[in-house]
Amino acid sequence: MQQLQEDYQSNFNKANKKYSVNKILSCFSKLLIVFCYLLISTIMYSFIFDTTMQYHLVYSNTYLTIAILLVGLLLSFNVILNYTFVIQVSPGTTSEYFIPIQNDTENNESQVENNANPNLRYLKFHYTPKLETNNAQQNNILDQSTLGFCNQCSLPKPKRTHHCSICNKCILKMDHHCPWINNCVGYQNHRYFVLFLTYIFLGTSFFTLLNLNIVFSTDFEDFKNKRSSLFSTLWVLELALSWSTGCFGGWNWFLVLRGFTAIEFMDRNRKTTFEREEIIENLKQVFGDFKYLFQILLPSFRQLPSNGVIWSNSEKRFEKINIAVD
Repeated sequence: MQQLQEDYQSNFNKANKKYSVNKILSCFSKLLIVFCYLLISTIMYSFIFDTTMQYHLVYSNTYLTIAILLVGLLLSFNVILNYTFVIQVSPGTTSEYFIPIQNDTENNESQVENNANPNLRYLKFHYTPKLETNNAQQNNILDQSTLGFCNQCSLPKPKRTHHCSICNKCILKMDHHCPWINNCVGYQNHRYFVLFLTYIFLGTSFFTLLNLNIVFSTDFEDFKNKRSSLFSTLWVLELALSWSTGCFGGWNWFLVLRGFTAIEFMDRNRKTTFEREEIIENLKQVFGDFKYLFQILLPSFRQLPSNGVIWSNSEKRFEKINIAVD
């Protein structure tokens, strides 16, 4: 009896410690989000009142000024929009699709035989596919016996699903947990994360090219005193952001084109891959159906071809090559 009490207390302390750490990480992530919004706002301010104004003063061309301003604001709008979406949109969790059956005769009989443990794997669940997913998959029958099971969530665990220890949830098609968004990047918000990185790269690259001309061209020397004190710091920061998001964004585009998540790519022991034969099909897995390639870069709520749970007709097995040595 004493041993049971000690085990219970030990598990309780571990759970409390884990909860405290996760709460601290969550608070830190929220501070990072506030910092990001402030940084984006500051960069936009400098772009409007420093960069654009400098070009207007030097070239005195209204059309050029309007063109620079419109391109910069369009890129900034997409950065803010996709950043907000990747924070607010759920990545997709198993709790959104599976509901335990509480009053099921077969389950009750099995629980009696197994000491009434409600967390055992044989417990059945209602599978409730979301209405906003592709209608073609609504009638697909899910064989729950083919699913894994998460002991932390006490819920079924479909293919490509992983448990996030920080969110304490199972994330559908999990890519990674990102502290900059206080959220996981998963099945439902993956497109917004990739587009956020893309527009950060395009925006900071555009601002950097304009600012490099201001810094190194003698045409702007007469208006040097018109720049704010932020300009000299921000243009270097924008250059650094352009380089870093270009590398990280390029890596994410590589994964999207190959049909991998970051977790799947790092798993060297994987026996299956969900990569499609056509690159266009891999893009549709993340961005939904589209007619023209440029639609990928537009704000999108397009339906995805899968619902994050059933991955029919997309699994491809690796072929093992056995080499006999005489």
